[in-house]
Amino acid sequence: MSAIRLDRPVDRPAGRRARTSFLAGALAALASVVAACSDSTGTGTTPKDTTCANYSCSVTATASVGDTVLFNVRVPGGAASDNVGPGTGACDAPNLVKSRVAAVSNHAVIVVDTRNPTNGLTDAYYATIAQSFDTLVWPVDTRHFGTPVDVDNNGRVIAYFTRAVNGLTPAHSQSYVGGFFYSRDLFPTVSKTIGNASFQGCAGSNAAELFYLLAPDPTGVVNGNVRDTAFIRRVSVGTMAHEFQHLISAERRLFVLDANSYDEEVWLNEGMSHIAEELTFYRSANYSPSGEPGQSPRADLTAQAIYDANAISPLAAFGFQNLARYSYYLASTETYSPYTENDSLETRGATWSFLRYTLDRAGSTDSALTYPLVNSPDTGLVNLATVIAAHGGTSAGVPLDTWFRDWAVANYADGLVSTASQYAQPSWDFRSVLTGFKLTDGTYFNGGIYPLATRTLANGTAQTLSLTGGGAAYFVFSVPAGSSAAVTVTGGGANALPTTTRLALVQTSGPNAGAVTTVDGPGNGAGTVSLANSSGAAINAALVVFNAAQPATSSQTVIVIGTSIAAPLGSVASSGASVAYTRGRVGPTIASLAGASFSASREPVMSDAAVMRRLQASSRVTLAPRAMAVRALYQHARRTGDFSAWAQQRYVPGTVKGLVVPVGAGTTGGGVVH
Repeated sequence: MSAIRLDRPVDRPAGRRARTSFLAGALAALASVVAACSDSTGTGTTPKDTTCANYSCSVTATASVGDTVLFNVRVPGGAASDNVGPGTGACDAPNLVKSRVAAVSNHAVIVVDTRNPTNGLTDAYYATIAQSFDTLVWPVDTRHFGTPVDVDNNGRVIAYFTRAVNGLTPAHSQSYVGGFFYSRDLFPTVSKTIGNASFQGCAGSNAAELFYLLAPDPTGVVNGNVRDTAFIRRVSVGTMAHEFQHLISAERRLFVLDANSYDEEVWLNEGMSHIAEELTFYRSANYSPSGEPGQSPRADLTAQAIYDANAISPLAAFGFQNLARYSYYLASTETYSPYTENDSLETRGATWSFLRYTLDRAGSTDSALTYPLVNSPDTGLVNLATVIAAHGGTSAGVPLDTWFRDWAVANYADGLVSTASQYAQPSWDFRSVLTGFKLTDGTYFNGGIYPLATRTLANGTAQTLSLTGGGAAYFVFSVPAGSSAAVTVTGGGANALPTTTRLALVQTSGPNAGAVTTVDGPGNGAGTVSLANSSGAAINAALVVFNAAQPATSSQTVIVIGTSIAAPLGSVASSGASVAYTRGRVGPTIASLAGASFSASREPVMSDAAVMRRLQASSRVTLAPRAMAVRALYQHARRTGDFSAWAQQRYVPGTVKGLVVPVGAGTTGGGVVH
């Protein structure tokens, strides 16, 4: 994929820095605490507030390039070298690693792990990353989500490039962990008594606004996964936008809001971070209106429009990964939904797409919804419903499950046929952008086929399937000339439309193309939708079956049968033959998704859910009891100006929020070319 062209200095292998005379003279003193903070391997296990006096324990407001600081890199599920000593919990004894300040800007400090593989980025290029944070990430994220509270009192956010992130991706994986935010770092490191109250400390905390990023690894030292400098340059700023949203969300809940939960649900939190990536794309590609950094122009972007605007590099850096995740969701809409309780690639793609649809449908500026979503005491679906009810524009009174159903219809109808505005996606022409980019291997993205999985409905033949909560199924068929077709949907074992089932019949050709008929499950009879064709030619139609059940674990069995129908006109064959993008096609069938032409253009992807669950589980148990104490301690520190007992960010229940993207989405071998 094209790299971002920043006109920055060319990277050269960083030379070994000479040790200062101070450090040389301090070797004898250091020997007594080497178990606590190793100079090379980072084997420290003692809280840094009380040991390692020869190094700084925090990044100060006067930090400069070359300063050395100790950071804890112990991460559940990480490499053994990053988890020296007993335990891998959030507040277990830290593994202190010598780290070096590589760049300082108005809003960012770039710090690098001294154990990182050699021949990485130069300080000059780290300075360009810090500058990109200032000009792209900071204005976008603070405008749409809020500002950090500055728990370490240095006025900046720390971006830490460490091999500990690389270690979270298994060898030869076809996906990668690009970074994470760890909530433990918002907690004070040591316990403290204020008045009559005693506050628990978290020894593993790093005492600063900090998130972790993938380190350059040109030869694959860590787990054999090569991450060359060009790759790191391309993905780092987008990852920073993603993780910065998590950081802001955590701090607003912990220090600003009177929230019952100090953590947003993972699916919504990840979705908001993917929105942050998209908003950064808009700003980088100059699609933002004046005064609205990151604001979507609702320009119905096509692949050709992005080419014409020379916006391929911004798309590669900040947008293409969202498109890839959304593609994965479209191929599995029956088993994943926007609010599936995990952070799989499919869920992330669905949530991002739904949030983008929501921002567009509300019709105001994006920040009019993103800010209240992040600055809310509620979580998950309750948070989403409350914000939409208050800021949803002309659709504010529409129930949340109807918004989800209408979005499911838009996933099929938008770009295929002109429909009512609630079934449109005005920011992206997905049937174009998911098929119209030529990749470096000569193929087209998604094999040139819009990846939404459909089922062909045969006359008189029932199909039975199970839909997850928030899941949707798409049945395509045609109605012969002069015929009146009917499609009936019932629940498993009962001749009734399930209460949570929502139906939408979309006519996609003929005199009434674009007409949508909806039926909501009353639970007291079969759900039947009819379509009369009085024209002299057959017409195409699609039935969208949506399960509005909440939570997503509430699956629903449905039986679908059509009468007086025929096979769809112009459907994609299931032979696997390559089919060029054509707007009028109804899309691939589930069978054709397994075909060679489709799978050849998509890399296999490993879900990071197991890694994230480990990180979250360790923090939930450990940090939850500390939450209110941390708020009080932070307020005390702000009042007194004494941050000596502080430790670093603390995010709580959701804890580590990581960014995982498919390797085929803008990494080596999977880029976009003109």
